[in-house]
Amino acid sequence: DAIAARRVTKRYRAVLHGRLEEQAGKITKSLDGRECVSEWRVVERRVVGESTHLTLVDLWPQTGRTHQLRRHCRSLEHPIVGDEKHGFAR
Repeated sequence: DAIAARRVTKRYRAVLHGRLEEQAGKITKSLDGRECVSEWRVVERRVVGESTHLTLVDLWPQTGRTHQLRRHCRSLEHPIVGDEKHGFAR
């Protein structure tokens, strides 16, 4: 099947807290003792109100670990908006 043969690419879109300065990047980080890779690209940057910076990104997981994208974004210190488990503490 196409997914097993890796002919299908999964792309996710997320709003992150803060302003990512780079335009694109690759995150390689071990999660739960296993190597994990995600790629990302900025789609848009916005300021909400007077000082709340948000960044809209496309994300491509190269591996498939539990909560990989959430955990990778948090490792950049730009968690996904609304992520109560891996986001900023309230």
